Amino acid sequence: MSTLYRAALADLGQVFDRIDEAAVERAIDEIVRAKRIALYRVGREGLQIKGFCMRLFHLGRRAAMVGDVTTPPLGDGDLLIVSAGLGRFSTVAALMGVAKRDGARTLVVTAQPEGDCAKAADIVLPIPAQTMADDR
Repeated sequence: MSTLYRAALADLGQVFDRIDEAAVERAIDEIVRAKRIALYRVGREGLQIKGFCMRLFHLGRRAAMVGDVTTPPLGDGDLLIVSAGLGRFSTVAALMGVAKRDGARTLVVTAQPEGDCAKAADIVLPIPAQTMADDR
């Protein structure tokens, strides 16, 4: 198993070696400025986004998952963080539209920074990793 663990860590290391640190800083600044934060996930990123939401809450941020009964509506000064690994999902696009209409800013975490959701976002945090969009 140690070979498997080393391979997984090496794979993650390659992602972190290529991540855009300026984009990470922009995302952090946006999170720090937000009054309230709502997060939404699609697909395999779902567990990571839920875990990130919990960590934001533990840090004292007003953070909740979209769809939970305790999630407040977003407005001016708030932030919607969504994952869109493949670049576009209709639910993500719809939620972004509602958030923007109501004055919230949007941050998209994606491996496809040229995707439709990323193009519509206020902030994009590209993750240099393979997705199903890259599969052949």
